[in-house]
Amino acid sequence: MKKEHLCTFFVLPLIGLSRFNFGEGNFANCYVSEDLSKVFVQVHDIKVVPMEIKFTCTTLHVKDGLKEKYGIPGAVLEFTIPELWNRDLQLFQKGLYSKMSPHAKDLIKKLSGLKYEDTKLDKMVTDYRLLALDKSPYLREYLEEALSVHLTPDLELMEPPAKEQFIVV
Repeated sequence: MKKEHLCTFFVLPLIGLSRFNFGEGNFANCYVSEDLSKVFVQVHDIKVVPMEIKFTCTTLHVKDGLKEKYGIPGAVLEFTIPELWNRDLQLFQKGLYSKMSPHAKDLIKKLSGLKYEDTKLDKMVTDYRLLALDKSPYLREYLEEALSVHLTPDLELMEPPAKEQFIVV
C-alpha cells in the first residue's frame, strides 16, 4: 500500500477538503503542482466521489488521464489552489512548517483528519505531523531521545515533503 503524501494532510485542508471527502476508502493520494497552483487528488473509483466534490474541481481526469504524462494512474480530480495560500505553500514545499501562517495551521489541524488534541498534558496525543507545525517541545524531546542527538531550536522537526509529491504541469 502506498503511503499518503504529506500534501494530503497539509495542502488539501487549504482548499477546504480532506481525504474523507472523496468517498469512504476511495482516496488514493494527493499531489501538488510544482508551481503550487493546483492539487491533484487520485481516487480509486470516480463514481464514488460525491457530486458536490466533482463540481468543485476544475478538471476531472478519468481512466488513467494523467498516467502517461505524470505517472498517476486512475481517476484524478484537479483543483485550483487560491493564491492567498501561496506563501504558506512555499513554506510547505521548503519544509518550513512552523513558519506557516496561524490560519493555515488552524485549517490543517481541523481538516487534515490527523489526530489532534489541544492539551497541555505531558504526553503526545496529537499526530507528530501536527506537532511539527509548532515545533512541539514534546516532539523535539522524543526525537532527541529516539535519535540520541541534540536538535537546535531553529531546526524544523519534520523533513520537507518528498519531490515525488510535486508534479510539473
